[in-house]
Amino acid sequence: MSISKIFHTLLGNKSVIFEKAEFQSDFVIFYGHLRANLKQCSCCNSTHVLNKETKERTFRMLNLGQKRAYLKIATHKVWCKKCGAKTWIKLPFTSGKLPMTFSFIHYIIQLTALTTLLCIASFLGLNWKTVKNIDRANLSKRAKQFSFKKLRYISIDEIAIKKGHKYMTIFTDINTGQIIHAVEGRNEQVLRAFLRLLSKKAKRLRGIGIDIVL
Repeated sequence: MSISKIFHTLLGNKSVIFEKAEFQSDFVIFYGHLRANLKQCSCCNSTHVLNKETKERTFRMLNLGQKRAYLKIATHKVWCKKCGAKTWIKLPFTSGKLPMTFSFIHYIIQLTALTTLLCIASFLGLNWKTVKNIDRANLSKRAKQFSFKKLRYISIDEIAIKKGHKYMTIFTDINTGQIIHAVEGRNEQVLRAFLRLLSKKAKRLRGIGIDIVL
């Protein structure tokens, strides 16, 4: 397999044209540039834009074997001839402020089902808070997508998220095993807030199993 194909596999899409790779003892840096047709106004998606500012950014990618992998790419602030907006172009392989690719974020989310957030942070060389925020955002997204109408039985459990008695309370659909809500803390206020929501939306709820010490 060519280096270019390996790069696009790690990136998860072909929005970036591969230029070169720089291999070091414990990491590899990929260089690339965004495809011309993706250089668009972030407001109206017009391609009739003029470059106003350029800066190089570095994004964490999926590991290449035992090596950490990074993408260095030029990003552009453009002026749109159509709507007049001055915006930084959107990068299809990521979103928000995290300097990580979608594929790497998804990998972190997959690891949360196997081990603790602290272990993930140590294994990937990340700040623990970064991993926690990614996990929290994912749990919040899953909760919003969940339908309370079919909910019958739930369990309430706690997990340690940091040394020093830091805990997170997890609400799970017993029938499917899906996490429907997660919040930092394990006190009565944490339980009451979500239980009030359940009383309004989960009209068919029949039972709650609790394994938590308040």
